[in-house]
Amino acid sequence: MTVSGEDSARSGSLGEDVIRDERVLVLAPYGGDAPLLHRILSRAGLDVQECGDPADLCREIRAGAAAALLAGETLTGESVAKLCDILEQEPSWSDFPLLIMTSGSKEANPWELGQRIRGTSYLIFLERPLRTAVLTSAVRTAVQARRRQYQVRDELMARRRAEEDLRKSVVTSRRQFAEIDAIYRSAHVGLCVLDWQGRFVRINDRMAEMNGLPASEHLGKTPGEVVPEIGKAAESLLTQVLSTGEPILNVEIHGKTPARSGEERTWIEHWLPLEDEDGQVTRVSVVAQEITERMRREEELRRLNRELNRLNEELEERVRERTANLAESEARYRGLVENTLDIPFSLAPDGRIRYVGPQAKRYAFEPEEVEGRHFFQFVHPEDRRRVVAGFRMMVEKGENLPLDFRVRTPEGDVRWLEQRGLLVKDGYGQVTGITGVLRDVTERKRVEVLQARQRQQLRHLAARLASAQDEEQRRIAQGLHDDVAQLLTACSVQLALAERATDSGRRRAVHDEIDGLLAEATEKIRSLSFDLYSSALHRLGLEKALEELCQDMSNRYGMTFRMASHGETGDLDGSVEIVLFKGARELLFNVVKHAGVEEAALSLIREHDSLSLTVEDSGVGFPEAPEEEHVDLGKGVGLFGVRERMLELGGGMRIETAPGEGSRVTLYLPLWDTGAGRLREGSVE
Repeated sequence: MTVSGEDSARSGSLGEDVIRDERVLVLAPYGGDAPLLHRILSRAGLDVQECGDPADLCREIRAGAAAALLAGETLTGESVAKLCDILEQEPSWSDFPLLIMTSGSKEANPWELGQRIRGTSYLIFLERPLRTAVLTSAVRTAVQARRRQYQVRDELMARRRAEEDLRKSVVTSRRQFAEIDAIYRSAHVGLCVLDWQGRFVRINDRMAEMNGLPASEHLGKTPGEVVPEIGKAAESLLTQVLSTGEPILNVEIHGKTPARSGEERTWIEHWLPLEDEDGQVTRVSVVAQEITERMRREEELRRLNRELNRLNEELEERVRERTANLAESEARYRGLVENTLDIPFSLAPDGRIRYVGPQAKRYAFEPEEVEGRHFFQFVHPEDRRRVVAGFRMMVEKGENLPLDFRVRTPEGDVRWLEQRGLLVKDGYGQVTGITGVLRDVTERKRVEVLQARQRQQLRHLAARLASAQDEEQRRIAQGLHDDVAQLLTACSVQLALAERATDSGRRRAVHDEIDGLLAEATEKIRSLSFDLYSSALHRLGLEKALEELCQDMSNRYGMTFRMASHGETGDLDGSVEIVLFKGARELLFNVVKHAGVEEAALSLIREHDSLSLTVEDSGVGFPEAPEEEHVDLGKGVGLFGVRERMLELGGGMRIETAPGEGSRVTLYLPLWDTGAGRLREGSVE
């Protein structure tokens, strides 16, 4: 029996020299992929050989190999054509396993590439990045498939050799049949001889086993009597071989044997004519090999390939979706990071800067120059010790603590930054870094300092207010004691003198003196009462009360206070009138005490939706023009209280002054458009 040139060149003879090359060829010439794949597959117990280029790969495939693992980017048009030529030259039993690693970016679409590669149906695409377990499993599966192909090759070679020997020999004796049977037995091939009537005259044990009956029960029977389902097919084949004298090869037979009832079995049979000494075809030799398990394995392999292809498609789809989601997430994160005003950062456990966002450029820091340096270098020297202690506490205690500190920019500006970070820990709970954001809180710090200063001023003014109230009470008490009480005491003394006086003239003079003392006491009491509250304000309204105030101040201090008014003010609320009256009195007292002039002017102006009261003088003015909210309102606190009451009512106080040019103080108040006298809700000027 001989082997065809195509198979013999690759398979050798049926002895110890049969080639079973189980090398795995690796073609990945770019980067360090090839050495890495070599190490991984070698550790898995596989025989690996690296190839330098596609031509080298084709030569090794022709020499013999179990499978090939190659990078998709190596498959250019010319290399694909060479590979297809090599694969198409493979023998009929060969379906060379080809595993291609793809990344979806550097090579053609995997499925288009699969259509271009011819000569094999065992084509697997592996999507990068690869897991070690997936890679080794896929390669091992390919090598096992190649081993089964070698088994099929060996069986085909044994069968062809037996067929060739059988065709060259005339089986005329048991000895010759035994020799042929010995050859077929090693290849697990069934053999029998049928006479011209189709009855078994020779049969080996393998054929009898395949039919499910002992060899002795076959002799003298036809195949249809042994296996009824194949009777018609066997009769047809026998008639054809006897009539034509030509063999019929590779006939696929299906049937259910008696020993395996209900189980479908499949055989491949060759029907060969046997001649007698006269050259007449009188018998037929049947060579059969059961392929049921092989077909099941092949079907299972095809099913696994289909499932693997489906999983590859599903995996590729998931990778595409995941890639799209990651790209979208990255775009959102990049937009969030780059557009926020906060500065994202990442620190090593020792304080070195691993990353800082592009927002640092707003403070004249270049991220590339900052990264790798210790962040303590950028902290203001006065805050450095406090920040270092807080940072160590975060790392040692594992707590997320906010820190605020100052930094000096390359341009010389000092900015306050607030650090809010999260500790990054590994699986063992060890801190591996800190990530977070830096927020500019310079304006907040400025407001906090301003508020602290204002609180200090309020505490100071509250103390001054208490002192002023005590002084005012002392002044009133002293006035009552020194003036009114003494006048009343003098009246009491004069009354006693009047009672003892016998002269009517003397009594009348004493009574006149008493009347003068009572009038003076009454004036003192009226003056003190006016300082506390003007009865004219309740009786006559704001305008008349202000006129009376100007007249009283003029008489008391020898100055001239002119009063002017415009617009109707009779519908004002009583609380508004009291605040404006006290404010006017406080302003006039300030003119008397500080302006250094002999006259001043007071004006009350009511317009459609506003009311203003102004006191103006041409005196010394203020040493400087401070901001309204920080103005020092003198040693007293009257104007401070007036301003606060004006603010509560929705109005305010405006001061216009300059050294040597006098001063102009205006109390202003918005009113309802209806003119009902109630306040308008709105902003303070």
